[in-house]
Amino acid sequence: MFDNSTAESNSVIPKPKSVRADDGRFVLRPSTIILADTNAQSAAKLLADTIGRSTGYPQSILNAGLIQSESNAICMSMSDSDAFGDEGYKLAITPDSVTILAGSHAGLLYGTHTLLQLLPPEILSKEPLSPREWTVPCCVIEDMPRFVWRGAMLDVVRHFMPLAFLKKLVDVLALHKLNRLHLHLTDDQGWRLEIPKYPLLTEVGAYRRATVVGPCPCGPADLGFDADSIQLDGQPHGGFYTQAEMRELVKYASERNVMIVPEIDIPGHAQAIVAAYPQFGCVDGPVEVSPLWGIHSFVINPEERTFQFLEDIFADVVDIFPSPYIHIGGDEVVKDQWRADPGTQRRMRELGIADESKLHSYFVTRMSRFLTAKGRRLVGWDEILEGNQASTDAGDYCLAADAVVMSWRGVEGGLEAARSGRDAIMAPHRTTYLNYYQSTKEDEEPLAFPRVTLLDSVYGYDPVPGELRVEEREKIMGLQGQLWTEYVPTTDNAEYMLFPRFAAIAEVAWSPIDDRDFEDFLRRLAVHEKRLDAFDVNYHRLARVATVT
Repeated sequence: MFDNSTAESNSVIPKPKSVRADDGRFVLRPSTIILADTNAQSAAKLLADTIGRSTGYPQSILNAGLIQSESNAICMSMSDSDAFGDEGYKLAITPDSVTILAGSHAGLLYGTHTLLQLLPPEILSKEPLSPREWTVPCCVIEDMPRFVWRGAMLDVVRHFMPLAFLKKLVDVLALHKLNRLHLHLTDDQGWRLEIPKYPLLTEVGAYRRATVVGPCPCGPADLGFDADSIQLDGQPHGGFYTQAEMRELVKYASERNVMIVPEIDIPGHAQAIVAAYPQFGCVDGPVEVSPLWGIHSFVINPEERTFQFLEDIFADVVDIFPSPYIHIGGDEVVKDQWRADPGTQRRMRELGIADESKLHSYFVTRMSRFLTAKGRRLVGWDEILEGNQASTDAGDYCLAADAVVMSWRGVEGGLEAARSGRDAIMAPHRTTYLNYYQSTKEDEEPLAFPRVTLLDSVYGYDPVPGELRVEEREKIMGLQGQLWTEYVPTTDNAEYMLFPRFAAIAEVAWSPIDDRDFEDFLRRLAVHEKRLDAFDVNYHRLARVATVT
């Protein structure tokens, strides 16, 4: 349980599993040294760099194996005890020393972030501060996460976000003990990843001629909206990440225990693909990268050359991203073009596929087999469960048993996955979509998707549906917050939409459910906002107040 006797040791977000407050304080001095064993050097450097930037103290890192004891030291070491699990840690603070003990690099990092949160919030500043006393309250914290998947999804297609921002986001996610950054890299409005074998994906697919101005609730003209009612800004928009840049991000994130999970969205959301390589689509004539939002009708065709194209792309993705999980999208597949395309219908007959829903399943299961052969697990939005099997001349194609379902349309996809023995990540839009307004005073907020997700509804969400049996609940890997960027044109706007709601998601994902208390969270958030200030995060400053009034 969390001891409330010391306010400073009770301002950590996410809330630790157990805190015992003790008397006294540890004083951080210019002479304070960091003792780290061989396995703790990376976490020690992160701590030293963070402290050094704001305090100006030149923190010395010494090998713990060479020194038996030292006063006014921060000691960091790896233990082979099973008590910590994969990401747990123990943090013990006395007037003479600070000790961080964990069974993994991840645990050492999380112990480090908790220590940084126990220091005054300004310690996180990236600029040198005036001399002052830096102290830490004495306490003992034992901590580990509730869920293994504590995720954040960023759409970099609708509005491109620079690499420097992705690194900053990784830093802020790590502070909150979030450990997955899911990048939505492809969609109708752009393609964001360099694939050298197919250069037109970025030469053509990464750029659109303009972007819709204001709300665009329906979709393109071929889905029945009034094109004359839509205004475009006339400004080209685009960008992409080189493979070298993505490898750089992967390394940077790995050092902070944040896994980069790439998403290449197929077989729908494919207009940028078809604009670059029309031969993989189902329509005649030129196609542009879409300047509009909404659900589009463009899909890729089921020809064998198309699957070779996809396998070439995913081979590069697997090579760039060491993540065990590769996301293939699979959502919102409009099947009209498949129905109307003679080549697709011919191919379906050849394969013995009865209808277009089964064809959707065929795409998913083909990629599932490919990724499984590469030693990776497919992740997809909950539509991948539809038409779960397609009978073909080449054999029965079924979604791989280790495929992971990301349940976004509600909890039903997660329920179905767990009951069928599959792992699930909960991402229901009504509580985890952060592109929705975070205040009911929508006229006072930047333009957003026309729904509301308040801070208290995010905090009150439990990712484990109560109707699941005990053994089924173990299939819920965790949860993820989503930021779709149709109405998020800048990085400042992105931060505004993400925080402080991401702080609530972090606590839901990490902390014991029996110890969650929204009023207590708000009290800690008042301190935590100062940490976000020090990190130069442009959070929504009224979300906390608006929720309780």
